[in-house]
Amino acid sequence: MKRMNRWKILELSLLLIITAIALSPSAFAAKGPRNSDLLIKYYPGIEDAYLALKLSEIDILGYELTSSLYVDAIDDPNICLGKVADRGMYQFDLNSNHTIRSYPGIESFIYGKKRNEVRQAITHLVDKDLIVATCLGGFAERIDQGLTAPDKGWRNQTHPGWGAGNFTYDYNPDIAASILDAEGFVQGSTPNPAYNHAFSWSAEFLRVYPSDHPTHAGQDVHPIVMAVRTDDLRRYCTGNELRFHLKTIGFRTDDFYGTSTELYETVMGDFDYHVYTGGWSPGRFPPLYLYGLYHSSKSDPYNTNYVTGVDENGNSNFPELDDDLEAGYWADTYAEARSAVKASTGHGWFDFCITVPLWSSASFWAWRCNVKGVVNAEGYGPENDYSFMNMYKTDGSSLVYGTKSPPIAMNIIFSDWYYDYQSLDRMNLYGGRSVAPYDMSVDQAGFVTNWETSTYIDYDSSEEQSKNIFSYRTDTWAIAPVSGNPVENYNATQVYQSMWYFYQTPICWFYYAVEDIDHLNITENDCSLEVYWCTLSYWNIYFGGVPLLSFNLLRNHPLSSFHAEDIAWSGGSGMDWVGLSNPGVFWIERNVTLNGVPLVQGVDYEIYAPCSSSGGDADMRLIKPTAAGTLHVAYWVAEDARGYTPGNIAWQTSFQGAGMYYASDFQPGENGYLALRRNPFYYMETPPLGEVDFERKSTGCQKIDIFDVVLAASAYGSQGSSIPDNKWLPGADLVPDCCRVDIFDLVTVTGKYGEEWDCPPSCP
Repeated sequence: MKRMNRWKILELSLLLIITAIALSPSAFAAKGPRNSDLLIKYYPGIEDAYLALKLSEIDILGYELTSSLYVDAIDDPNICLGKVADRGMYQFDLNSNHTIRSYPGIESFIYGKKRNEVRQAITHLVDKDLIVATCLGGFAERIDQGLTAPDKGWRNQTHPGWGAGNFTYDYNPDIAASILDAEGFVQGSTPNPAYNHAFSWSAEFLRVYPSDHPTHAGQDVHPIVMAVRTDDLRRYCTGNELRFHLKTIGFRTDDFYGTSTELYETVMGDFDYHVYTGGWSPGRFPPLYLYGLYHSSKSDPYNTNYVTGVDENGNSNFPELDDDLEAGYWADTYAEARSAVKASTGHGWFDFCITVPLWSSASFWAWRCNVKGVVNAEGYGPENDYSFMNMYKTDGSSLVYGTKSPPIAMNIIFSDWYYDYQSLDRMNLYGGRSVAPYDMSVDQAGFVTNWETSTYIDYDSSEEQSKNIFSYRTDTWAIAPVSGNPVENYNATQVYQSMWYFYQTPICWFYYAVEDIDHLNITENDCSLEVYWCTLSYWNIYFGGVPLLSFNLLRNHPLSSFHAEDIAWSGGSGMDWVGLSNPGVFWIERNVTLNGVPLVQGVDYEIYAPCSSSGGDADMRLIKPTAAGTLHVAYWVAEDARGYTPGNIAWQTSFQGAGMYYASDFQPGENGYLALRRNPFYYMETPPLGEVDFERKSTGCQKIDIFDVVLAASAYGSQGSSIPDNKWLPGADLVPDCCRVDIFDLVTVTGKYGEEWDCPPSCP
């Protein structure tokens, strides 16, 4: 089948909508995952888990395949594959410095703005699709801007560019040769040892510096210093590809091969290179990682920016890029940050070509073909909440998920291992936002329904700092393991006490999310939480999303201790530090009194961690001027909760949470398992079969609309068995046939067209 263009896709989409059987919304109220039971089985390695998949002992393998297992999987018609690009970014780093140490005082052939066109020519010499196919065996996704593959939603769309045939500087050595000639890097008189008459772009003689070169006009260009990694065979192969093209087109090269350690000082310290086979694993937010990698303030030796360089006077080569990066890093809103990133990618990779982006690594996940509705999210694969909410087996039986390793621990407070959270995440709820699975630049409501950014004046420092307001759903319940009984309604109060609990536990890895808190305030009937930070940054809005801990668990088991104190209070003015006798305060009871008169949390008193304090140093402070007398305080402090489970409490108690599933049985260790059942009191409704994009609309609801239809239609005819098609979208494979998006899948989507679901309730 020929590839459909966008108009054909739209035409097909509209036709399917018009002919859909059911077009009106339905009252859809069931909650929790579509599949009522989930069994997670623990295997001692990826090979054992894959064999279990082959033998139908499990339905989906919860880890990426090795290359040898991939070769086997593409020959099995009963296995579906999903390609997942990771948050890595590999590129040719191009040193734009005025000069390099190997050639002191000699202006570099790719120096700054003066040689933008030469860097464009180098980009034209890179056959990215060939590199992905040969150097990476297809286990990659090409990138054309300085963004990881999952960050497509941030890319600059003004300039052509993302994918073969669209990119402004796509592979074309003939264009590269024409650019070099036009810029004065013409062939001289020295024979080129790498000349190959079979290539029209090959230079018979070495290229020379142009007439505007300050010291070596008309002389052979000095050898290009290439630093090529040998501890990563993919980069070794890629470096040799470019080396071949550079030599063939008329340059000499001076090659430094070595490991990361061996090249570190040469590249990152001395900046003594022209081309380096670089690679990074940045975080989710381009405004943050682009600033760190390419802003001139980060260009000191051994810092992160060894690319953009300085001019002959020591000034930034690309001040316009600096301005864009600063605008993104210090943005006041998410929209401003996205706009700044688009501007910076336009300057950085179209105007200046500061690097040659190559690929994000990719892997393949595998499942049996009778599993439908797999949401193969950007950057994560099937290991995401939307996938577990949506997946089901066509025969209606329990879904069995296999992992390559058992959990190291099942401790929601202290676990820090991927294999731990493959199980823990199914039973627990977090206080953060959701992310659209196919566009990671889109934040959307989940348990958090709304978020706002503002500032306040810190009482202690008198400085302006960040303040966020988060609103939460109140329609989810923690479930007791085994029995499945609802035991605790979750709202902003659980978020409050959980954030303070993790603040008082600085040795756990979630501490990073709360370490800059000054104080919190619960508002609006436990629906909202005000978070006051010790720093000023829009990006604080992405912190604070810790696992939510049950009051029932903390109070009724040895994870915390209750204290009550009567304090002789001398009175004072303004805010005053109380100084409770025990460190580790994470909750103060609401029966605080002064001389028998009740005080109100958030109005009269609060838990408070001065910005100068360290973790575990929060205490209580009075907010309003108060008279002398007796202050009565009842409060809870965090205790040591380390162990396989928190405090080594039996799993039948410690597994209590408000996640989409609850535990019915558990056997730790290799060949063990975790048996789970649907939480019917989970906040999210079960998705209608036909939801594809999982993007919330402006109403706050999910809705099956034209975007779902277009997404499914764009995958029409694709398949995921054998070698998956490029347009294969597992989330559009909703009904049999096996591993294929066909007309029955599209009818399933259009049959639910217009249906809204999971509309958040208003605050009571």
